Amino acid sequence: MAVVRYDPFEGGLGFSLATRVGDFVYTSGMVGIDPSFNVPEDPAEEFRLVFANLAEILEAVGSSLDQVVESTNFFAGDVGSLYPVFEAVRKDVFNGALPASTSVVVSQLLDPRFHVEVKLVATVPSSE
Repeated sequence: MAVVRYDPFEGGLGFSLATRVGDFVYTSGMVGIDPSFNVPEDPAEEFRLVFANLAEILEAVGSSLDQVVESTNFFAGDVGSLYPVFEAVRKDVFNGALPASTSVVVSQLLDPRFHVEVKLVATVPSSE
């Protein structure tokens, strides 16, 4: 079974943004950062950007957010106020058809501006 790695930075990040193995795609953890390395101050905007970034990655390897089967979410900061906002965004992004999910609270993410990092597992439609 072929392994396909999606690394648009050609090793510049030190990891692939996604790895496709057969009919499954595994993304690396993604944060809410724009191409200019800005992080929105509003957590809801940050969370939407996380999923927009993940959607781009999935589409690059033949999948989409509609194909997500599992999400792992790492939270830093005041999870009591962040989690309800994240869940509202997540329900909107997945149109109520939520994948399996695990959420973990950590002391800090790589950059202290980030409130959440999300990694996904998705399928690839068989026509791909």
